[in-house]
Amino acid sequence: MKNNIERRNVSSSEFEVREAEDGSYIIEGYGAVFGSRSKNLGGFYEYIDPRAFKEADTSGTVALINHDNNYVLGRSPNTLQLSVDERGLKYKVNLGKQSYAQDLYESIKRGDISSSSFAFTIADGGDSWEKRDGELIR
Repeated sequence: MKNNIERRNVSSSEFEVREAEDGSYIIEGYGAVFGSRSKNLGGFYEYIDPRAFKEADTSGTVALINHDNNYVLGRSPNTLQLSVDERGLKYKVNLGKQSYAQDLYESIKRGDISSSSFAFTIADGGDSWEKRDGELIR
């Protein structure tokens, strides 16, 4: 398996924040959306196949601020829930009382943060490339 960790950004329309009935805060949305064309990734575009997460091991997945292991927001399966539906990979993070989690909630609510991202690796043979209308597609 390749060890190259890749990161992708997801637009603001793919997640939301809210206060739960118990007063805690929740961030919920899609970390990956199937069939949606990415931005230009340095000479190529990509689409995520609906089968992309079929054999993925998401146990112990962590939700982080800016991919920084010092700022853990949640961990599956307890405070981070992951599921796959027809639209994509959905996540729900139940935020704790850490100051950075509260700050993140406020920044999202104010509109200062308008996107989320996800990191992944691709198994050997797990991607394909083609040329479409003069563009390289992964």
